[in-house]
Amino acid sequence: MVEVVTVGEFVGRELPRVPSLVGDGLIESGGRFMMYGPPGHYKSFLAEQLCFALAAGVDWLVYPVRRPCRVLYLQFEITPARFQERSQHMMKEYPTAESRLFVRPTIEPMTLDGPTTAALIETMVERGIEVLVLDPLTEIFEGTENSDRDVRRMTRFLGQIQSATGAAIGLVHHARKSLVYPTGAVDIGQGEARGHTHLIGWPDTTIRVKRKGRGVELTWEKVRHADNPGPISLHFDRGRMILVVSPGAAPDTAVQEVLSTGPVDSKTFSRRLGEKLEWGEHRVREYRREMLERGIIEEVRDATGRRLVRLAQSQS
Repeated sequence: MVEVVTVGEFVGRELPRVPSLVGDGLIESGGRFMMYGPPGHYKSFLAEQLCFALAAGVDWLVYPVRRPCRVLYLQFEITPARFQERSQHMMKEYPTAESRLFVRPTIEPMTLDGPTTAALIETMVERGIEVLVLDPLTEIFEGTENSDRDVRRMTRFLGQIQSATGAAIGLVHHARKSLVYPTGAVDIGQGEARGHTHLIGWPDTTIRVKRKGRGVELTWEKVRHADNPGPISLHFDRGRMILVVSPGAAPDTAVQEVLSTGPVDSKTFSRRLGEKLEWGEHRVREYRREMLERGIIEEVRDATGRRLVRLAQSQS
């Protein structure tokens, strides 16, 4: 028999709230997230930096980390010597992560199958791991990314890990080749992530990382349990070997700055926002519409009928 209860009984039950790890629901305890992008676009740097920030309990870029976590970061791409060098630099930025971030000192292959899953669960339980990040997915995946059966088999193993440990799981993944037409490359959003649609639908949160000019753009393509905070522009600090937020690149902050002295006319608002974020007209227009929907800004008319943009009364 399948257990069922009335909806009245269900909503009256005392269930534990799901705590957030990053932001207000961007990445949650026991949740699932994926970071993807083309090769060489700094996604592994960002993934490891996220692991350091989670372990240290300090902000990741502009996003607040709610508490320190015990994190296991398994990477399978770069040699131990290069990985050590990168980690040494990041340790200087996040020194309190030292005892809460765990890594694998070798680059030996590891396939996510039954025995490996059992061994991983044993290690995670012993170490009290709360977040597991696998980088990249292709190095632990057995089968074909475009096979529904193979992808579901892998996500079942991931589900077993989560059930046994309660940990959040993050995957670092590659993007497929861009679709290019005579008019240029087409942005197909989450469809750029390689693999079967089941894999694309698996995470609660999907983050795209992509070079843009001399910088890097981070976009939250899917956020199941929170408002989408919008994209930010980053650049790689080679001396520190970390990604940092470009000046004026946090969109919500830029909006606050543009409107800090009071309402401005509609065209001036769009122009100034575009200049601060180095965005084109279409992107500014889309983001402006999002800000209106989220209640960050509002449009009003002055005595002459001129349209003005101002911070919403709840924001000012």
